Amino acid sequence: MQKIRGSKGFTLIEVIVVIAVIAILAAILAPQIAKHIKDAKVAKARADVNTIAAAIGDFYKDTGRWPTANNAAGTSGTSKTNSGIYVLASNQGALAAGHSAATNQWNTWASSGTRGDTFRNQMVLNRIQGNAAWNYPVKTGAPAGLSLTDVLGWHGPYLKTVPADPWGHKYYSNVLALYYGQGTYIYDQCWIISSGPNGTIESPVGSPLANPQTGEINSDPIGGAGTGDDIGTMIK
Repeated sequence: MQKIRGSKGFTLIEVIVVIAVIAILAAILAPQIAKHIKDAKVAKARADVNTIAAAIGDFYKDTGRWPTANNAAGTSGTSKTNSGIYVLASNQGALAAGHSAATNQWNTWASSGTRGDTFRNQMVLNRIQGNAAWNYPVKTGAPAGLSLTDVLGWHGPYLKTVPADPWGHKYYSNVLALYYGQGTYIYDQCWIISSGPNGTIESPVGSPLANPQTGEINSDPIGGAGTGDDIGTMIK
């Protein structure tokens, strides 16, 4: 009986065997590839939050204040009696889901015209809340005789851009923790965070006075099971 051969001289059985081997290898390798992709995204998010945190440190070193102002003079957001920006968020990416009322506050403040701003406005463009006509703040205590840039203090841009996180959501920072004292919450932990693979923020913007530890990153403040997957770095 004559064997059936393809145009390249392979028998039909040989082709079937090759396809079967490829299918088996794909089934074995697919989970490993998926894991590497997930790990790469987590590593990217960790690198991004550290980059943003370092840039905020440079901003403070140059200007003597945090990127928390919502007024043209750059003087707001310096104490709990001097309101300023509560949350900064990346201008790219979708709003993350909130695990609870406390975690929804990230988006409530980020979307507010007076309580939220973008990293881009504050640290890339030096235009608080997108206002192109504001006056650059004079560096506090700057002695006479310094150059214009020294007096102004702002030596940015401190970031090239702040993209969406690897899962397409915004990065956030509860910058009110850099200046605000006590109220219903203790704002003693300032985070740069990503909502992680599940796209849901589990970490609250502040710690309830009765239980300061619930502000820790990767917490599950409602269920207490520690199932959160937020990725972040703490500035304070």
